[in-house]
Amino acid sequence: MGQLAYLPNSTQLTNNYLFIEHSFPELYRLSQEVEKHYSTDHSCCLLKARMFVELWCHEVGAKLNLYPPITGDLNSKIKQISYSHKVPGYILDTLNKLRIEGNKSAHILKRYDGSWSCEYALSKYKLDNLMKSLLEITQYLAYKLNMQNDSELNVWQEPTKLALQEDIYGSLLGNKEATYSLAKHYAIKMQQATEHNQISGKENKAKMQLLQHDLAYWLARAHKQDHQETWLLYAEVYKNKFLPLPENITVESCFKEALKNDDSGEVPSQYAAYLLQNSQHKRGVNFIHQAAEKANHDAIKALQTYYYEKDQKQYLKWVDAGINAYVKQSFILDFAHKLDVWEKDKENQLLQKQVKTALINAQSHQSEGLKYFQGYCDYYGYWGKNSNPEQGLNLMVDSHEQLPAFLHYEDKLFNLLKNKPEHSDLALEISNRALSCTSGTSKAQMQFDLAMLIWQKLRADHQVKCSHSLKVLIRESAKSGCVDAQQFMKSPKGKALMQDNSVICQNNGKKSVDRKKLQQAKKNARRAKR
Repeated sequence: MGQLAYLPNSTQLTNNYLFIEHSFPELYRLSQEVEKHYSTDHSCCLLKARMFVELWCHEVGAKLNLYPPITGDLNSKIKQISYSHKVPGYILDTLNKLRIEGNKSAHILKRYDGSWSCEYALSKYKLDNLMKSLLEITQYLAYKLNMQNDSELNVWQEPTKLALQEDIYGSLLGNKEATYSLAKHYAIKMQQATEHNQISGKENKAKMQLLQHDLAYWLARAHKQDHQETWLLYAEVYKNKFLPLPENITVESCFKEALKNDDSGEVPSQYAAYLLQNSQHKRGVNFIHQAAEKANHDAIKALQTYYYEKDQKQYLKWVDAGINAYVKQSFILDFAHKLDVWEKDKENQLLQKQVKTALINAQSHQSEGLKYFQGYCDYYGYWGKNSNPEQGLNLMVDSHEQLPAFLHYEDKLFNLLKNKPEHSDLALEISNRALSCTSGTSKAQMQFDLAMLIWQKLRADHQVKCSHSLKVLIRESAKSGCVDAQQFMKSPKGKALMQDNSVICQNNGKKSVDRKKLQQAKKNARRAKR
């Protein structure tokens, strides 16, 4: 279990915790120990993480001036912090999650055959989530309590290898985590070579053959050592054609074997991706549901995207599931939905309280896209604040790209930007999505507003890059009942514009391929060869 700890470290420690190197040096030292054992010894990794949490509690107690000072075992320390009501609930949940996994790693386990094991292993997906949680509580301490600059807020990155001697030695001593780490290393190397087109030429082909040989050897060895994730890795390498597919083995059969040992939802999530790539939509969606029911974050996000426009009831169900599983984007989606409902009935006090609670939850969980909605609330002066349109709009412009890609927000943002010359380029950029978010008279008015924005830019710059034709927008807007468009078309300016042949729309898009002509050309070429 711990046979690798005394060897020279071969891991290139990433800069995940560089921001606490000087402010919390002892925490920084422990973080390096955690990442040192990440791929080779899960027990040591989680025990060091538990020590990190315990020291974190003392640092937080000092920052918050808690009295009496933090004492007792780790569970008591977390409770003392909880009783202060100064730390968000999700941070406390994360502390307990890390404490429980650290406790489990310190105990022996009984195998299915009755023998005892000193190894405690987690799936890579679950271990990665724990490492992300550890970084998150560290960022809370540094940026929220120690007031460090959070301009370079980073996400957790897996430690990479400088040398492989440690893993090789561990594998030869029977450490299956070290063996699997080697197999994963060579799979990643092959993936990188493929992505960078390093597979052509004699030298590159020889390198690929060596990588292929190493991958096959270490993966087979990890499989013989009964590592639970080897079937999933086999499915991945066969799917990507890194290894030749043996007889009587298919990619799907590997996924099915991997499903037998899955408890995190990672296998059905990847199986679903494979099925969707191979046009098996119905089966793919079913496996995404299986993964999401196991609280797999990627699967929950996929279902939120899938149901957003299709089925609001299912969408809200998976938003709630995401909140229960602490999927960060779920908190901002919950707030966005409740804000939209409340804005249609602002006199409803219950809805107002629900929106405010949702905003507090999104803030405490540092949900993606939060700054956009903070700007939105500043713009309108919600929650007792004085309205600050300029500051609010600038914050929305700077952070709108942080929102989930499927969320419809462009219509509201366009309406705020259309009369701001300094933001006209962004208004034109989001206009296509904005129009798709609206319907009826609102869409007709937006078409006219967009046409006027294009006309204004044309007069100033003589050309405009936009996916819509100026004259078509005005005609469609008037036809759909927009009074402003109808009056404009009757006005002298409108008549002059519609008759001005110098205002033209030029399509610079590539022409679509005529498949029938292409097939006929291939047939003619084959006949010519005969």
